[in-house]
Formats: sequence, structure tokens, C-alpha cells
Amino acid sequence: MGAALPGLPVINIGFTRNLAWTHTVDASSHFLIYRLKRDVADPSRYMVDGKSTAMQRKSVTVDVREKSGSITQRSRDFYRTEFGVVLDMSDRFGRDDEHAYVIDDVNLTNDAALEQWFAMNRANSVEGLESVVIRILGIPWVDTIAVGSNGAALFMNVSMIPRVDSEKLSRCRALDSDRPVSDIHVLDGTRRDCGRNVTSGLRQDGVFPGDRLPILRRDDFVINSNDTAWLANPSQPLTGFSPLVSRENVELGGRARYVLDWLRRRSDVGSPAGQRLGPDDVESLLMRDDVYSASLVMSDLLTLCPKNSETRAEDTETKDLASVCETLRAWDQTADVDANIGYLYFESFMERARKVTNVWRVPFDPSLPIDTPRGLNVGDPAVAEQLKAALAASHRDALKGGFRLDSRWGEIQVASRGGREIPIHGGSAALGVYNVIKSSPSGPGKREVASGSSYMQIVSFDGSGPQVNALLAFSESADPRSQFFADQTELFSRKEWVRLPFAEEEIKSDPSYRRQTIPY
Repeated sequence: MGAALPGLPVINIGFTRNLAWTHTVDASSHFLIYRLKRDVADPSRYMVDGKSTAMQRKSVTVDVREKSGSITQRSRDFYRTEFGVVLDMSDRFGRDDEHAYVIDDVNLTNDAALEQWFAMNRANSVEGLESVVIRILGIPWVDTIAVGSNGAALFMNVSMIPRVDSEKLSRCRALDSDRPVSDIHVLDGTRRDCGRNVTSGLRQDGVFPGDRLPILRRDDFVINSNDTAWLANPSQPLTGFSPLVSRENVELGGRARYVLDWLRRRSDVGSPAGQRLGPDDVESLLMRDDVYSASLVMSDLLTLCPKNSETRAEDTETKDLASVCETLRAWDQTADVDANIGYLYFESFMERARKVTNVWRVPFDPSLPIDTPRGLNVGDPAVAEQLKAALAASHRDALKGGFRLDSRWGEIQVASRGGREIPIHGGSAALGVYNVIKSSPSGPGKREVASGSSYMQIVSFDGSGPQVNALLAFSESADPRSQFFADQTELFSRKEWVRLPFAEEEIKSDPSYRRQTIPY
């Protein structure tokens, strides 16, 4: 049982009798960009190893409905090379008539995804799941996190990743930077030896074998919140992989730091090491809506606030600062529906603060990845002035957006369903809110939910099988006339769950149970 992406006949995230698994979008690269040098005599040809090679042209014609309702045909030529399909990347690299850029996407020929999840649906142990993920190697772009009824935990950064090791990546880099442009790796397409390494014995050449990718088996915990594989468990870092696969000694996202700090504090304060977590613990972790970044910077932030004697000044920025500070002092540092407008101020402030040079009082230290960076560098006058300006600007942002200063977060962030506005808790991943919700302005004083927490499941095991609370935050139906159009969204707003039946007797005891045979 579990949930599937629309149109797929397999469960993507779910559980069986003795196994539960989920996925996170991974931090690996699943395509490469190659920069080719055009042949000066013919721009439809390119130079490889000093020889001119023709691009393969493919003309595509499609029917297009015009505004008048009439159907016309439009044609376009596309070009393919031995490295991949030609792209227009002038928006990233500027206009360049000397070069062409192509994309080498390993998932273009990946036809194993349905086979992969079908096999996962039939697995009944962590070991069985690991085996089929490695053997089939059909996962396109996600990590896999799983637990078994025997207490085993598994993390796998196993998916379709182009096989280019660190040495080749460094040797073949086409741009003058050690860092990819927006995490896009651009390689030299004038040399054939810069192509992907051939992998024998796999159904698809040029990808890393599953057993050469990050895999971690533990009996305590594994986590991932869309970070690299490095610290799926800090007690056993995963290192030494191609940067296309995973990077180490890089900053963790706020959500991972929040969870790891929470686990550490459970062990340090009143909880014996090795104590197992229960479903209630995990539910509380998700639904508390703590804003982790606030715990890292708030004490420094409040030192920027004007003193009482200064608030009588006529200076507008000082008044704005005073208003924000009063609200932040009263804010409970959550993104819960009852939180005051301090969350909105803090989000706006941090968006600007992150752009300030030397903003951290304690910069990132790879040896202390959970604890750094932290604090605001308010001791530096130049930094402090920029942070004060950012804090005052958050007040102006709120006024400009039409937000009432006495608003609650649940009045601001909503999911509109059939004329109703359902209050939605949760907030920005960048702020370390574990329950991620992304919303955008939808009118004066309002933000409409666009994405975020979707399918959630909390699975535990006892002698009778899996015990599961689950929720699909955006509800199952897109039809406003359906009873399932907003029911789970309402539950999510109230932090309530759906109990999923698994045993046959549980299923048949449902008052809505009926058996239907579908002809095929």
C-alpha cells in the first residue's frame, strides 16, 4: 500500500508486510552538458579530436491550434550529436556562435522505472529491497530510505547517474570554474575521451553500477532531506564518490540539521542512548512546525533592535525596526497556524540576510556540520547595518503585501478549495522547517500553497503487521464535486491522520468496503 504518481500502476512510496520505504529527490547529477566547438566552415558540424563531424538533423512537425481555432502545422529542426541533443543555453552562458551545448541525459533511455517499482512493491525486507534496486537500476532521480520490521534501516543513493569519476570531471571541465554553474556540469565536447565511461554488464552503458553508489545499512537510523548522501548518519559518513554522485564537507540543509540536532538532544538530555523512537515521536517532529533557523540566529537578531530611547526618533527605519522586534519577541518561532506574523518577518529578513557577505558569526565548519553555520555577525558594523536594513525592509514588505500586522500564519497561508480557505501550517525548507510548504502571494494579505508536504506515512510494526498513519495533504481528487476534493487537506490543517488498513480483516471492516471486478 502507499501512494503513486498520477498515471503509474505501481506504488512509489509505501509499505509491505515487513517493509516501509520512501524517497527524497537526490542531490546527484543525472545529466551532463557538453560544450562542442562548431566547425567554422559549417555550423551544423562540430569538431571532435580534430575532425569535423556532422550533427544529425531531425525535423519535427506538429499540429497547432491557433487563436482563431484553426489548425496549422509548425515545423522545427532538432540536432543530435554523439554526446547528446543540442540545446539553446544562451540564457546561462550568453550568446556564443563559436560553440554549441548539448545535454547528455542518462534517463533518456531509461525504460526500467516501472519494472523497478513493481519489484520494490513485491519486496518484503530491507535486504530484498536493496537487492532489486541494485539489480534493476531503474530509479531515475531519487534516494531511497527504508526500514524493516526487524529494525534494519537502509539509505540508498542509487539511481541513474552518468559514470564520470572525479579525475575525468576535473580534466574535462569546459568552464573556468571549479564549481558547476547552478550545479550543471559542463564538460569538453571536443575530446571523445571526455564522454561517459563504459560500464559492462548493465542494461545501459555509461552509468554507475548500483553497488558502486552510496549505500548505508544501520540499526539506529538513516535520514535524508534532499541533501547529499554524506551524512545519512553522521556516525558513518559516506565519502569518496564522484561529485556527480555525492559531495562531502558541504553545508547541510536546515531540515537535516534540525532532525540530527533533535536526535542528538534526545540522547543527551534525559533519553538513554539507543532508545527507540515511537510513531508519536515522529509525528510530533513533523507537525511541530519549528523554524530551526530562528533558534540559530534569534538572540543575535534581537540585539539589532532599537533601545526604548531610540524608538521615539522620527527616523522611519527605527520605527519599522521597533515594530518588527516587538512582533519577533512575541513569536513562538514556529510556522504553525496560530503563529503571529513574526514568521513572515523572519522569512523576509533571512532571504536578505543570506546574501550579506560574512553574515555568520560562526561560519560553516565541515568538522561541525550540524552546528554550523550559526549566529549573526552583528559584531561587524558593516554587517550589522545591512542586517538592520533587512529587518526594517521585512516590515515594509508586509505592509506592501497587504498583511495585517495582527494576522496569524494560518490566516495568511491557505489552500483554496471550492471557495473555502483552509489554514495550512508549515514553511520554508531554507529556514529548516521540517514540514515544508511553499506558498506565493495570491492577494492582499494572502499566500496560496503551491507545493510542499504531499504524501506522508508513519509506519511501525508489531506482531500483527504494519501500523500506519498516512495523509495526502492536497487530497486525492481534483474534482470540486468529489467528497475527496478537500477532505485530507482539512485533516492536514488540523494535524489529523488517516489510519490505513493492511490486514484483510481490517480492509473488509471498513463501512465503505466493496468488491468490484474490472474487466480487461
